[in-house]
Amino acid sequence: MFSGTFDVHVCNLCPPHPSRSTRLLDHDHVGNLVESFQGNGCGQLVMMIGMVSPGTDLSRLREPGEAMIEVLGGNHTREALQALEKKGALDVEHVKVRLYRSLPQTSALALGFQHNYLLHEKKRAVTFLEKVKLMRDCRLDNKSETEWKDMLVIVFRLKDRRTLQQQMTHHLLMAKLPMKIWTMIMKFGDVPEKFYRNLMRLDDESLLETCLEVLLTEGPGKFRLKVKEYIDMGHTRSKRKTKKVSSSTPNTPALSDDNIVTEMEVDSNPTDMARPAK
Repeated sequence: MFSGTFDVHVCNLCPPHPSRSTRLLDHDHVGNLVESFQGNGCGQLVMMIGMVSPGTDLSRLREPGEAMIEVLGGNHTREALQALEKKGALDVEHVKVRLYRSLPQTSALALGFQHNYLLHEKKRAVTFLEKVKLMRDCRLDNKSETEWKDMLVIVFRLKDRRTLQQQMTHHLLMAKLPMKIWTMIMKFGDVPEKFYRNLMRLDDESLLETCLEVLLTEGPGKFRLKVKEYIDMGHTRSKRKTKKVSSSTPNTPALSDDNIVTEMEVDSNPTDMARPAK
């Protein structure tokens, strides 16, 4: 699988396939990298991770247009270097890349995530929602729950499924949400895990949708109050599964009960959080 470390012309680098991408391209971060690379005079700062097809001639990697390297780790660096190359402002046109051949999706995602998580590409950490998106992407092939979690254990380099459940409970819950609700979450923007913790305590997807509509139309303060209102009304998950649901309870879709945090975390001043910049 591992072919070695090679000098590669920046023109031979390409973005990762969507199924092997661990996070979306952040153009603001790319701009920061461009400025950093222009000013330091030190050339490449981070070793990149790439993948090539079986028939690639590794002896031609230094020649522009003679090979195609899919960047699994260092995609923001790739974008910044290619922007400089197009402007003729790149002093060194070759970069060091650790190359692999034809990796399975799980291995490719694991390498990309670990590169971003450990190196942060100049301190740009992997965010909560980026991890959730990666989880959702891993579930697109109609894998069973067990297969999906086993894959995530490998991607996030965790000990086992129990550790995954304990450390990433809210990530998993959000990764299982319907596309309509996930789209609303992404529309608001990336925020810390804590912001959505109480929302994920609610036991009905329709309530989540209502709260997110409030978030998008009225802001974080009213959103938190709406979530608290539903929690105070008892619309929360329960760890006790022996109690039967009353026949009078409306037949509404409920989310699974997976090791949920039960403590309330409502700020004393719910309006103090500014809406993230678009």
